[in-house]
Amino acid sequence: MRIRLTTTRANGNAVMAAGFSLAALRVLAATTAQAQNLVPVPVPMQDGTAPTPAPTAVPTPIQTPVPVPVQDVTAQPPPQTQPPAQEQTPVPVQEKRTEQIRTVSEGSSGTGWDLYLGLDAGLVRTQSRNTKREANKTGFSLAVKGLTSLYLESSVIDAGGGWMYSKIKGGPAQASPGAEPDFKYIKTQTGFAEFAARYRFDKSAWELGPLAQVMFGDDSRFSPFPQKAEPNVYLGLSTIRGVRDGTLATRLGFQALTNVTARGRRVYLLSLTGQLGVTLLSSEPRVDERLVERVVAATPPPPPPPVVIEKAVEVALFGPTINFVTQVTKLSKEDERYLSAFVALLREFDGSWSTLSISGHADKRGPRALNERFAKERANAVMDALEKGGVARDRMNVTAFAFDRPLDNETGPMPYARNRRTEVVVNCTKDSVVLSGRMEALRRRFSFPTTCLKAGCP
Repeated sequence: MRIRLTTTRANGNAVMAAGFSLAALRVLAATTAQAQNLVPVPVPMQDGTAPTPAPTAVPTPIQTPVPVPVQDVTAQPPPQTQPPAQEQTPVPVQEKRTEQIRTVSEGSSGTGWDLYLGLDAGLVRTQSRNTKREANKTGFSLAVKGLTSLYLESSVIDAGGGWMYSKIKGGPAQASPGAEPDFKYIKTQTGFAEFAARYRFDKSAWELGPLAQVMFGDDSRFSPFPQKAEPNVYLGLSTIRGVRDGTLATRLGFQALTNVTARGRRVYLLSLTGQLGVTLLSSEPRVDERLVERVVAATPPPPPPPVVIEKAVEVALFGPTINFVTQVTKLSKEDERYLSAFVALLREFDGSWSTLSISGHADKRGPRALNERFAKERANAVMDALEKGGVARDRMNVTAFAFDRPLDNETGPMPYARNRRTEVVVNCTKDSVVLSGRMEALRRRFSFPTTCLKAGCP
């Protein structure tokens, strides 16, 4: 801290006092600014001179310790593993659709009137109530019958008749004194009438119901003793499966009967029946039509048909062939007129061809490098003439073959002249026949072979 004293000649004491007061104020201000980390504002001196700035004190930053959290491992719960995300099954788009449904009414199987011719074959069993007088017997039976059947919506009624033949046998009875002997074989031949009513099960061809037969004849009771002819009634059940196919009908089934009027014995008839019939009258089952609204999965639209890009088939047509003199690569005036007419033809058929293949050739005399240069320059000369006439360069392909593809393998001026050439091939995509004819007419117009070939240039 520095105290500066200022004196004047007029009044030394007063000025000294004022200077002391100002110095004290300046010291107090500097002390306050240093305490607040601020730069003190310089106070001008009384004599007008600027005070010397005091050095600025740079405060040292106080490093505040950052508390490090201590993790209690035992207090933390074990990490929970997230279950793997399940793949979401896309929900099918649904739509409501109204459909017309045709249903057969319940209990309706169609009606009709049929005539049947049938054959029954089975077993006959007699059980005597007095075995001392009559033995139990077993045999077979055959019956032929004709039936008329009336089909209703849920039932069928049969009525008809037929003729039955049976033969049964058994051991003789222990005849008592004075009793008639028991015959070993008993044959039965009798006519019968048959009546049946069956229920038709819905949605199937099976029928089930009672069956009744009334037999007539002297031996309709299957008795070994002569008896008077009187009707005998047999009752039972029958089950049949019928199938109709147009006007023809077939039925197969099983029937069981027992007598209810015979005295002295019980008779059981078990037989299989097969019948073939003709439908006289018929009507279809009653059909009900109703509209039903269903929620069904939306039918995705059919995929678009594949795009088939048909690539045009190119046909190679031979165009102009330009011949050259030995070691010459420039075109003659006649060749230029020929190529100019050829360019006009190409412009007329611009949509019928894609590219031009131009190939340069030389004869076999001289080194390969020289002949390759001649072949390339001759092909370029033709390409430049075509480009000058208006053919785009990107539609022309140039190739030099030197003497690798000769037209004539002989030696001499004429074979060499034929081999020194440039060929133009037109890759035609359509109208190939017409374009080929026009190019042939153009070739005849300019009277090729050229003058070089006529003269046999060396």
